[in-house]
Amino acid sequence: MLKRKAFLAVLTIMVLVLTACFQVATAPEPTEVSYAFYLTDKPTVEAEHLYMAIDSVSYQIAGEEGGFTTVSTDSTVVDLFEFAGDLLALGDADLEGTLTKIRLEVSAANVVTDEGTYGCDVPPDKVDVIVPEYEFAEELDVLIDFEAGASIHKTGGPSPSYKLRPVVKASIMVPEERIEIGGTVQDSSGTGLSGYIVALFKTEEPSTDSENILTMTVSHRSGGRWGAGDFRLLTTADDATHAVGVLDAETVEEGTSTMLIINAILDSTSVVLDSDKDGIVLTVSE
Repeated sequence: MLKRKAFLAVLTIMVLVLTACFQVATAPEPTEVSYAFYLTDKPTVEAEHLYMAIDSVSYQIAGEEGGFTTVSTDSTVVDLFEFAGDLLALGDADLEGTLTKIRLEVSAANVVTDEGTYGCDVPPDKVDVIVPEYEFAEELDVLIDFEAGASIHKTGGPSPSYKLRPVVKASIMVPEERIEIGGTVQDSSGTGLSGYIVALFKTEEPSTDSENILTMTVSHRSGGRWGAGDFRLLTTADDATHAVGVLDAETVEEGTSTMLIINAILDSTSVVLDSDKDGIVLTVSE
């Protein structure tokens, strides 16, 4: 029987549609699994903060009647933007079976912009995340990617209101294979620049094809644990060479979907995904 498998409930928040690193495979016969729940996020360009009150975390097992099993009822308020690239523990659970869905009960949310602080409606007060099929291992991380740009909707004119319609995806990683890619976006004088989209590509060369993006984030403002222009990406080691680039990009809404349009690659470099990487510098000429 396999024991001690870790589950990371990682909310990766993006200003844009996030294409995460998915590990999808056929699941074998269920066995006992020990899951640890975590949270991580990415910031948006327009908003300064997105505070969300998470009241409980629960999970669902394939083939079981009775709905969800609660992992934690410890209420916590998190600034999703501040946790970009970091992990926040949400709880632990030992279970037998195949994990199929995670639920976060959300009681409230607030958006802070340069115009003020606004309440953010969260219907129906919960975030359900489908867990893809996966291959069991000694330990497993499940990353939940929270797409902020596609999830926060602004309405109204002089007195705007905001509604949170969560768009989330989940992916599976083996903890030993999960690595961090960190660095800074700066101008030609070395000043850190916030609000720039940084992407890790599937290939050695960057491209304007959004389908070629493995994962992405936005460079931070100065404050807390971050310096101006800092960024961090979470991905899986594969010992291959990949491009990391800073983008000139925008989002376009088409019906209920939000698409990423890459206009240009402003600067890029290459990294081998064999271990954590830090100190990457991407320069934007302004």
